[in-house]
Amino acid sequence: MATYPNLISEVCSTERKAELVSMAIPILIRWAQNNITNNYYGDLLKELGYKSRCSFIGQILGGIHEVLNALSQKPEFKKSHIRIPSLNVLCKNKAIGLPSDGFVVVSAEYNSLSLEMKRIVVDGYISETVNFEYWDEVLRALELKPSVVYSKTDEDNIRKGGHSRYTES
Repeated sequence: MATYPNLISEVCSTERKAELVSMAIPILIRWAQNNITNNYYGDLLKELGYKSRCSFIGQILGGIHEVLNALSQKPEFKKSHIRIPSLNVLCKNKAIGLPSDGFVVVSAEYNSLSLEMKRIVVDGYISETVNFEYWDEVLRALELKPSVVYSKTDEDNIRKGGHSRYTES
């Protein structure tokens, strides 16, 4: 399979966004592969090394969506009819337990749906994401390393926001 090591930087508008997208994709793939579907935006931010709420989480998730769409158009995926599902569905707004309005980039009608319908739509996307069999191929194609939590202590440290070398100054 061909690799596209520059795809993320080509798709993302800034170097910092590309760096954060490159860090977030393996984390979200680990969540998908382990059927971890109850995380919030803050959980992703903590795994990225941020201790507090950040206003740019939507930009990171938007970048991930753009990168996966671009990768889906590459010959290996396109000719195999492999549609890469959204990883964004694995992050939710803590107040409502659903993705925020920015999820409209994944599901165009999302913002016009009732809360009940949003839950049904999101559950469908979650099912696609956790059952997708090609996440390792996505990582290889982007030349990203899998995200690994080594121990319960590591996981606890990550959840507290104190594990990553990428911390907010």
